[in-house]
Amino acid sequence: TIGERIKNLGSATSSAWSTKEEEKAGRASMHESQKKRAAWMKEQQDAENNIVHEVAAADKAAAMKRKRQQEDEVKELLEAQQSGQAAAKPPAGLFAAQARAAEAKPP
Repeated sequence: TIGERIKNLGSATSSAWSTKEEEKAGRASMHESQKKRAAWMKEQQDAENNIVHEVAAADKAAAMKRKRQQEDEVKELLEAQQSGQAAAKPPAGLFAAQARAAEAKPP
């Protein structure tokens, strides 16, 4: 009958399926493949994001390490400079006595 023919026909816009059952199975298959593809793409994006975050964290850690090293070097230089000035600077009284002795000597 005409009713059975209409039920067995696929959608009016599809020429890929000859029956409604083939259309349902085909659409279900396409849906599953699209879900798998979307899941795979999401996994790839997540893996890429993880790598980006790991690289950023490593860069930040390296920058902090370099900063600490530079600060330590500056601190050591300042300490060395201060201790060098303290060791090289004679006491004021001794320096004054030497200056007076040098003035008192005739050339």
